[in-house]
Amino acid sequence: MSAIVPMSLLVAVMIGGFIAAKLSLFSDHAESDLSVMITQIASPALILSTVNSAGSLGTKREAMIFLLIAFLLFGLYIPLASLMTRWFKFPQKSLGVAKFLLINNNTGFMGLPVILAMYGEGAMFYAALMNIPTNLFSFSYGAWAMAKHSHQEAKPPSLVKILFSPGFLTSIVVIVFFVFDWRLPIVMADFFSLVGAMTTPLA
Repeated sequence: MSAIVPMSLLVAVMIGGFIAAKLSLFSDHAESDLSVMITQIASPALILSTVNSAGSLGTKREAMIFLLIAFLLFGLYIPLASLMTRWFKFPQKSLGVAKFLLINNNTGFMGLPVILAMYGEGAMFYAALMNIPTNLFSFSYGAWAMAKHSHQEAKPPSLVKILFSPGFLTSIVVIVFFVFDWRLPIVMADFFSLVGAMTTPLA
Protein backbone atom coordinates (compact mmCIF):
# COMPACT_ATOMS: atom_id res chain seq x y z
CA MET A 1 0.00 0.00 0.00
CA SER A 2 2.85 2.39 0.84
CA ALA A 3 4.22 2.01 -2.70
CA ILE A 4 1.01 3.22 -4.34
CA VAL A 5 1.60 6.93 -3.71
CA PRO A 6 5.21 7.18 -5.00
CA MET A 7 4.43 4.99 -8.01
CA SER A 8 1.33 7.06 -8.76
CA LEU A 9 3.45 10.20 -8.69
CA LEU A 10 5.90 8.64 -11.18
CA VAL A 11 3.03 7.68 -13.49
CA ALA A 12 1.62 11.22 -13.22
CA VAL A 13 4.99 12.66 -14.23
CA MET A 14 5.12 10.27 -17.21
CA ILE A 15 1.64 11.35 -18.29
CA GLY A 16 2.72 14.99 -18.07
CA GLY A 17 5.72 14.28 -20.30
CA PHE A 18 3.54 12.35 -22.77
CA ILE A 19 1.08 15.23 -23.03
CA ALA A 20 3.91 17.75 -23.46
CA ALA A 21 5.32 15.66 -26.29
CA LYS A 22 1.93 15.39 -27.99
CA LEU A 23 1.60 19.17 -27.79
CA SER A 24 5.03 19.48 -29.47
CA LEU A 25 6.50 21.38 -26.55
CA PHE A 26 9.84 19.60 -27.07
CA SER A 27 12.19 20.06 -30.00
CA ASP A 28 13.27 17.14 -32.19
CA HIS A 29 16.50 16.87 -30.22
CA ALA A 30 14.93 17.12 -26.77
CA GLU A 31 14.75 13.36 -26.16
CA SER A 32 18.42 12.73 -26.94
CA ASP A 33 19.50 15.83 -25.01
CA LEU A 34 17.51 14.79 -21.94
CA SER A 35 18.90 11.26 -22.16
CA VAL A 36 22.45 12.64 -22.11
CA MET A 37 21.61 14.88 -19.16
CA ILE A 38 20.19 11.91 -17.24
CA THR A 39 23.03 9.47 -17.89
CA GLN A 40 25.92 11.95 -17.71
CA ILE A 41 24.80 14.37 -14.99
CA ALA A 42 21.57 13.71 -13.09
CA SER A 43 21.83 9.96 -12.53
CA PRO A 44 25.50 10.03 -11.37
CA ALA A 45 24.63 12.88 -9.00
CA LEU A 46 21.73 10.83 -7.65
CA ILE A 47 24.09 7.93 -6.96
CA LEU A 48 26.59 10.22 -5.22
CA SER A 49 23.81 11.70 -3.11
CA THR A 50 23.43 8.30 -1.41
CA VAL A 51 27.01 8.20 -0.09
CA ASN A 52 26.02 9.35 3.39
CA SER A 53 23.19 6.82 3.61
CA ALA A 54 25.26 3.91 2.25
CA GLY A 55 25.19 0.95 4.59
CA SER A 56 22.01 1.99 6.39
CA LEU A 57 20.30 -1.20 5.20
CA GLY A 58 23.10 -3.69 5.79
CA THR A 59 26.70 -4.43 6.70
CA LYS A 60 29.80 -4.24 4.51
CA ARG A 61 29.85 -8.03 4.25
CA GLU A 62 26.25 -8.07 3.04
CA ALA A 63 27.02 -5.37 0.49
CA MET A 64 29.96 -7.32 -0.92
CA ILE A 65 27.84 -10.49 -1.09
CA PHE A 66 25.20 -8.51 -2.97
CA LEU A 67 27.84 -7.28 -5.44
CA LEU A 68 29.06 -10.85 -5.98
CA ILE A 69 25.49 -12.03 -6.60
CA ALA A 70 25.03 -9.19 -9.09
CA PHE A 71 28.02 -10.43 -11.11
CA LEU A 72 26.87 -14.06 -10.88
CA LEU A 73 23.44 -13.07 -12.20
CA PHE A 74 24.99 -11.84 -15.43
CA GLY A 75 26.66 -15.23 -15.75
CA LEU A 76 23.12 -16.61 -15.77
CA TYR A 77 21.58 -13.89 -17.96
CA ILE A 78 23.94 -14.41 -20.91
CA PRO A 79 23.21 -18.11 -21.60
CA LEU A 80 19.50 -17.56 -20.87
CA ALA A 81 19.41 -14.71 -23.39
CA SER A 82 20.92 -17.00 -26.04
CA LEU A 83 18.37 -19.71 -25.28
CA MET A 84 15.40 -17.32 -25.32
CA THR A 85 16.38 -15.67 -28.60
CA ARG A 86 16.64 -19.13 -30.18
CA TRP A 87 13.33 -20.23 -28.64
CA PHE A 88 11.45 -17.19 -29.94
CA LYS A 89 13.33 -17.33 -33.26
CA PHE A 90 14.36 -13.69 -33.46
CA PRO A 91 15.51 -12.61 -36.93
CA GLN A 92 19.27 -12.45 -37.33
CA LYS A 93 19.35 -8.66 -37.60
CA SER A 94 17.53 -8.32 -34.25
CA LEU A 95 19.49 -10.91 -32.28
CA GLY A 96 22.06 -8.48 -30.92
CA VAL A 97 19.48 -5.98 -29.71
CA ALA A 98 17.34 -8.74 -28.19
CA LYS A 99 20.28 -10.22 -26.28
CA PHE A 100 21.34 -6.79 -25.07
CA LEU A 101 17.84 -6.02 -23.76
CA LEU A 102 17.55 -9.41 -22.05
CA ILE A 103 20.82 -9.21 -20.12
CA ASN A 104 20.95 -5.50 -19.22
CA ASN A 105 18.60 -3.86 -16.76
CA ASN A 106 17.55 -0.22 -16.58
CA THR A 107 19.00 0.72 -13.19
CA GLY A 108 20.76 3.76 -14.58
CA PHE A 109 17.71 5.37 -16.15
CA MET A 110 14.19 4.66 -14.83
CA GLY A 111 15.35 2.09 -12.29
CA LEU A 112 16.97 4.60 -9.94
CA PRO A 113 13.90 6.88 -9.63
CA VAL A 114 11.64 3.87 -8.96
CA ILE A 115 13.99 2.47 -6.30
CA LEU A 116 14.35 5.87 -4.66
CA ALA A 117 10.59 6.45 -4.63
CA MET A 118 9.73 3.03 -3.22
CA TYR A 119 12.61 2.20 -0.87
CA GLY A 120 14.52 5.41 -0.12
CA GLU A 121 18.17 6.44 -0.29
CA GLY A 122 19.46 3.43 1.64
CA ALA A 123 18.31 1.11 -1.14
CA MET A 124 19.89 3.41 -3.72
CA PHE A 125 23.29 2.24 -2.49
CA TYR A 126 22.51 -1.28 -3.67
CA ALA A 127 21.28 0.08 -6.98
CA ALA A 128 24.68 1.75 -7.33
CA LEU A 129 26.34 -1.63 -6.72
CA MET A 130 24.18 -3.17 -9.44
CA ASN A 131 25.39 -0.46 -11.81
CA ILE A 132 28.93 -1.86 -11.70
CA PRO A 133 28.31 -5.21 -13.47
CA THR A 134 25.61 -3.57 -15.59
CA ASN A 135 28.06 -1.06 -17.04
CA LEU A 136 30.80 -3.65 -17.47
CA PHE A 137 28.58 -6.09 -19.36
CA SER A 138 26.80 -3.36 -21.34
CA PHE A 139 30.02 -2.05 -22.85
CA SER A 140 31.68 -5.47 -23.21
CA TYR A 141 29.37 -8.39 -23.97
CA GLY A 142 26.44 -6.15 -24.91
CA ALA A 143 28.49 -4.12 -27.39
CA TRP A 144 30.05 -7.30 -28.82
CA ALA A 145 26.67 -9.03 -29.26
CA MET A 146 25.15 -6.05 -31.07
CA ALA A 147 28.17 -5.70 -33.36
CA LYS A 148 28.29 -9.44 -34.09
CA HIS A 149 24.67 -9.65 -35.23
CA SER A 150 24.68 -6.40 -37.21
CA HIS A 151 26.88 -7.89 -39.94
CA GLN A 152 29.63 -5.46 -39.00
CA GLU A 153 33.10 -6.28 -37.79
CA ALA A 154 32.93 -6.74 -34.02
CA LYS A 155 35.47 -4.43 -32.45
CA PRO A 156 36.68 -4.88 -28.88
CA PRO A 157 34.88 -2.36 -26.65
CA SER A 158 37.03 0.42 -25.32
CA LEU A 159 38.22 -0.25 -21.77
CA VAL A 160 38.33 3.52 -21.25
CA LYS A 161 34.65 3.76 -22.17
CA ILE A 162 33.80 1.11 -19.60
CA LEU A 163 35.92 2.43 -16.75
CA PHE A 164 35.16 6.12 -17.28
CA SER A 165 31.42 5.96 -17.82
CA PRO A 166 29.75 8.25 -15.24
CA GLY A 167 27.55 5.51 -13.83
CA PHE A 168 30.49 3.15 -13.30
CA LEU A 169 32.76 5.81 -11.78
CA THR A 170 30.18 7.11 -9.34
CA SER A 171 29.30 3.56 -8.25
CA ILE A 172 32.98 2.90 -7.49
CA VAL A 173 33.19 6.18 -5.54
CA VAL A 174 30.19 5.16 -3.42
CA ILE A 175 31.81 1.80 -2.63
CA VAL A 176 35.12 3.45 -1.63
CA PHE A 177 33.32 5.88 0.69
CA PHE A 178 31.32 3.00 2.16
CA VAL A 179 34.35 0.77 2.77
CA PHE A 180 36.34 3.53 4.49
CA ASP A 181 33.33 4.97 6.35
CA TRP A 182 33.78 8.37 4.70
CA ARG A 183 31.01 10.94 4.51
CA LEU A 184 30.39 13.91 2.24
CA PRO A 185 30.12 17.41 3.71
CA ILE A 186 26.47 18.39 4.15
CA VAL A 187 26.69 21.14 1.53
CA MET A 188 28.13 18.75 -1.06
CA ALA A 189 25.57 16.05 -0.24
CA ASP A 190 22.76 18.60 -0.63
CA PHE A 191 24.22 19.69 -3.98
CA PHE A 192 24.23 16.12 -5.33
CA SER A 193 20.72 15.58 -3.97
CA LEU A 194 19.47 18.71 -5.72
CA VAL A 195 21.04 17.81 -9.08
CA GLY A 196 20.15 14.14 -8.72
CA ALA A 197 16.52 15.02 -8.08
CA MET A 198 16.27 15.89 -11.79
CA THR A 199 16.62 12.20 -12.64
CA THR A 200 13.02 11.29 -11.83
CA PRO A 201 11.15 13.95 -13.86
CA LEU A 202 13.64 13.89 -16.73
CA ALA A 203 13.54 10.09 -17.02
